[in-house]
Amino acid sequence: MVPFFFSASIRCFLYFVQYAQKGNQFVKKRAQELGHPDEVGRTGILLRALLHTLRDRISISESLHFIAQLPEDLKKMFQAA
Repeated sequence: MVPFFFSASIRCFLYFVQYAQKGNQFVKKRAQELGHPDEVGRTGILLRALLHTLRDRISISESLHFIAQLPEDLKKMFQAA
């Protein structure tokens, strides 16, 4: 948890770092599950491609329901153009 007494810009940066760490952990875990723990970069590329393909193929309503279930770091990846 980020202490409240930090300035807003520092808190924002620290929250970003937390989300980035969670995202990295998620991708590392998926790489291990796929049997290629040393291919984290490629796993991230595959995940991004999967999310973007899905985003482009489903309706806006379905998209909103889908992203509501995603963790924050994956929401950002899903929404990125």
